[in-house]
Formats: sequence, structure tokens, C-alpha cells
Amino acid sequence: MPRPIGEFDLELLLQAAKKAPDLRRAIALGAYAGFRVSEVAALDWADVDQEARRVYIRGKGGKERSFGISPVLLDKLLPDTGGNVVTAGGAPYTGQALQRKVNRFIAAQGVSHTFHDLRKRGASLAIAKTGNIYAVAKAFGWSSIETASFYATVSDDTLDQIAAAMV
Repeated sequence: MPRPIGEFDLELLLQAAKKAPDLRRAIALGAYAGFRVSEVAALDWADVDQEARRVYIRGKGGKERSFGISPVLLDKLLPDTGGNVVTAGGAPYTGQALQRKVNRFIAAQGVSHTFHDLRKRGASLAIAKTGNIYAVAKAFGWSSIETASFYATVSDDTLDQIAAAMV
């Protein structure tokens, strides 16, 4: 069962990262777009279409896909500095280096999650709110619906309804 990061912990991380824009952008891209850490590390402003609110991502195997970005995410990414998004135009991190940096930051805030739990949040919310597991699989770059189904969670309300029905 996926254990995505919760809203309280996410907000704590975003607040704590206000003075570290690279971490704040990386956390936002993981949580609000569900990008893999390697995708976040490589993202360039040239791949962000602010007007159409689309990001063009090169994922595993070099496959390119487009992904819609919400106004909330775009606000957390701006200002557009040109060049690499996370490093504000500076030299990009490797995926491995960014993962270590973000995971250390998360642990230092007393939050027991990892970067991948940000992606789990995005996938779980996308499936729950759209109900379209096929579209979510495509948007997240999964070739298998089975992979997407791992991120499908049952809401607390639904669990309560099931419990109430069992009496």
C-alpha cells in the first residue's frame, strides 16, 4: 500500500524550504506533479510552457511526455530563471545527488518520508480525483496499468462507508 506524504508534512517541508529555492522547487515538482527525482533534476525552463501550463518531461528510456501543471505548482516554481528549473539556471543536479539532498532535508525536518513519497502523493491524488487510471498511467510515464493501480488508494470516507455497511 502506498504511503504518500500527507498535507501537514508537505506544508511543513515547503515552509522550511522557503530559504532554499532549489529544495522548494524539487519538493513541489514531486508533490504537485508526481515527477521522478531524475525528471525533476533534469527539468529545464525551456521545457515549461507557462501559457499552456504544460511541462515536457523526458522520463525513463528517454521517452517524452507532456504533463499539465496547476497554477499552484507554477506559482511555487516561479520566477522563471531560464536554464535548469531546480537550480534557478545553474548546473543541474544528478538525480542521485538531488535525491540525497532532498531526503536529508526531509529527515532534518523530522518528517519520515522520502522524495518518492512525494510522487506517491501525486499519483494517489490524480487517480482519486480523476478516476481515470489509464490517463494517470500515461501522464506519469508508466507503461503498465498494474503500476498505476499500486497507487490507487481507498479514501478514509470510503473506508468509513465500508465499516458502516458491515454492521
